[in-house]
Amino acid sequence: MWIPKIDKSKRGVYRTIVEKMREDIEAGILKSGDQLPPQRDLAWALKVNLTTVSRAYREAVRQHLIGGEVGRGTYILANSAEASLFELKSKKHNETLNKLKPNDEFVDFSTNIPARNVADKRFKTSMAEIIENYEDTLFEEYHAPILLDALKIAATKWLNWRNMPSKPDNIILAGGAQTALQAILISLCKSGDSILVEEFTFPGMKDFARQFGLKLIPVKMDDQGILPDDLNETASKNRAKFIVLVPNHQNPTGAVMSEMRQESIAQIIESQNLTLIEDDVYGGLSGMPPLSNRLRNNSIYLTSLSKTVSFGLRLGFIWASDEYFDILNRSTNLTQWPLSPIMMQLAINWIEDGTAFDKANWQRIETNERRKIAENILEKDSILTRDKNCPHLWIRICCQAHFSKACEVQQVNIAAAPIFIPNNKLHNNAGVDMNYIRLSLVAPSTRQNLAIGLKKIAKILQTCGR
Repeated sequence: MWIPKIDKSKRGVYRTIVEKMREDIEAGILKSGDQLPPQRDLAWALKVNLTTVSRAYREAVRQHLIGGEVGRGTYILANSAEASLFELKSKKHNETLNKLKPNDEFVDFSTNIPARNVADKRFKTSMAEIIENYEDTLFEEYHAPILLDALKIAATKWLNWRNMPSKPDNIILAGGAQTALQAILISLCKSGDSILVEEFTFPGMKDFARQFGLKLIPVKMDDQGILPDDLNETASKNRAKFIVLVPNHQNPTGAVMSEMRQESIAQIIESQNLTLIEDDVYGGLSGMPPLSNRLRNNSIYLTSLSKTVSFGLRLGFIWASDEYFDILNRSTNLTQWPLSPIMMQLAINWIEDGTAFDKANWQRIETNERRKIAENILEKDSILTRDKNCPHLWIRICCQAHFSKACEVQQVNIAAAPIFIPNNKLHNNAGVDMNYIRLSLVAPSTRQNLAIGLKKIAKILQTCGR
């Protein structure tokens, strides 16, 4: 049984457990697939509270170090390439920074987090107001029903702003979009089920599918998202009941469905008796409404504030058609219990006073300005993402292995195409073109840092030849 040596005299024992877990993974002591001890057994062995170990396991799950399944236990996910995208302060990242010369600058293009507005001090002001007004309730108690109701009311205003009309009674709350997606799939699917996805899909979907034994069936794409003909053919050949899509600023390609494409896809989803699970986390930066608006009887819609307002607002909003609402609404242990009352109150305040919409608008403007910088530095025909408000770019490159190695040498961190390829033994990926990378325009801390990194990318593209 894995029993880490920890210093219990220091504060934050749960963090020490997680850090020791990470160290043992990197040292090869814990390997991918190794089973961790049950939480109660580890608490007994370490002579700490069960709550401490439970908190450590939850944090390790959040950092994508471990994954679990009811009845099977908790396992190490150390070799997950996709999981590395979520580790913003990884050991490799820190080692890279330590190797930099005084005139060098490390640039991270790999993580999709909102651009930071250093001039905006509203978070500090808002948190001070919350502490003054709600310290006795939000910091010492579970979220009260009145707080849940207030957030549902605020969520409807966010969805209405996204042209997804809703009422508070139709909203299910969750601790972020990824938590919302996991809750949906856990509630509605079982191991071995097939799920239709885009041929390049976001890492969180792959990670979850691997943990819970779901089969991801890819559907071919162009610059507007999935192709209607291929969706029709793929759905006819498989018994999939659900399709998971990101129609607005698709991750990683940045594709945005036109109205005509939305209508074609909606008709096929209905004719094939599929249910759409739409991830609209980037929708607030897009001018297009959600695809779910055309499929009110065949869809589950989810969104959050973390990609458009603030990365720290880990709140997810779910809207579901009548067929699925009651099932999902009963899964409160998977959805609303992870919510932080403090973040709930912050989201309520920001939506009600307009701050959230103002921040999303600033994010759109900043993204557009950063896109102009990219177009001035990179050759335009290398950028395959058409929408100017998309926070990430899909770039055509020459040779994946050569390009990734060159980026490492140049101190540039990217997200390469293999990270986004659905893993499915039934579908041979040998013929899939992997000569692409995703660059996040908003991950670099400043426009200057962005320009430095893009110049390095441009140099590598010229050296490689496309």
